[in-house]
Amino acid sequence: MKFKHVLVAGVASAMLLGGSLSATAASEERIGGVDRYATSAAISQKAFPQPVFIDRVFLASGEAFPDALVAGAAAGSLKVPVLLTRRAGIPDVIEKELTRLKPSQIVIVGGQGAISKTVADRAASWGTVSRWAGANRYATAKAVAEEIDKLLGSTSVAFLASGTDFPDALGGGFAGATVSAPLLLTDPQGLSSEAADYLQAVKPKEIFILGGKGAVEGSVVSAAAQIAPVRRIAGSDRYGTSAAISRSIFDKPEAVGTVVLANGLGFPDALSGTPLAAVRDAPILLVNLTGVPPVVCREINRLDPDAIVVLGGKGAISDAVIGQAQRCAVTPPKPPRPSPTGTPGPGPTTPVPTPSPSSS
Repeated sequence: MKFKHVLVAGVASAMLLGGSLSATAASEERIGGVDRYATSAAISQKAFPQPVFIDRVFLASGEAFPDALVAGAAAGSLKVPVLLTRRAGIPDVIEKELTRLKPSQIVIVGGQGAISKTVADRAASWGTVSRWAGANRYATAKAVAEEIDKLLGSTSVAFLASGTDFPDALGGGFAGATVSAPLLLTDPQGLSSEAADYLQAVKPKEIFILGGKGAVEGSVVSAAAQIAPVRRIAGSDRYGTSAAISRSIFDKPEAVGTVVLANGLGFPDALSGTPLAAVRDAPILLVNLTGVPPVVCREINRLDPDAIVVLGGKGAISDAVIGQAQRCAVTPPKPPRPSPTGTPGPGPTTPVPTPSPSSS
């Protein structure tokens, strides 16, 4: 097993874990601030320390997830920051980051119900403002996908996640950013007309449904399958799904140097971290405040990372989780017990193919 480095921010000494691992303190481990907005700015600073080539910045709501979800995927695809804002005003820490970044263009994701005209007017102090939005969360996701297609060209795959909850879409945002593919949102009980319209127009070669049947029902799969072949990427819960998405993207773990951990019970930190993960070619795995779920622990061990980056302050992910993640990198937890019927746990996930951009 190769030597494990853990990026440490504000931690000056290495942690000793039962003598099995000696982690060398480095420049960063935890990227966080006093709140979600300060964390968003801190992540931007780490991902883009020299912003001379940053021509575009995304602004997304830090108060409500529906419109914001697709902002991370879009920003990650373009390798530019996504910063969080309040609906009624831009936080001071975000204004300072905009001043540092000096973008020529600012993209606001979502309608005025998510981010007000007051914010748009204020954002114009830093660059030309455009708003990518639709009549609802599903239309906003479609609008963002269409705008990204204009910039990068359409791709051969698409990701589809529930628009009524955020965990699966967070992992999907990273997956979409990795292969420059759109993240679309749907009603869990039926394929949204907006997603259907986009898919019919683009006609991808494959559609990946994110999350289990409890997140996206079989009726959505059936409807999407009328457009293109469908595969579901899912685990038994949000944590398992984040691990399954990681396995799909990183089927060859020797290519992974960094793992990014975010709290699976909140959307802001993982959303802000999507461009960071895209820049570092690192998966986003979900954990909780006090522990690393076994399925995520096994994925960390499989990936064998050199670095573990934690998003958010101690109120989002405790120091104990960091130590547990280090131990996971060295020794995996025991495999899950078979069910009473003898059915094993989740098996291997089919890798997501890397598409070639197309102008069609």
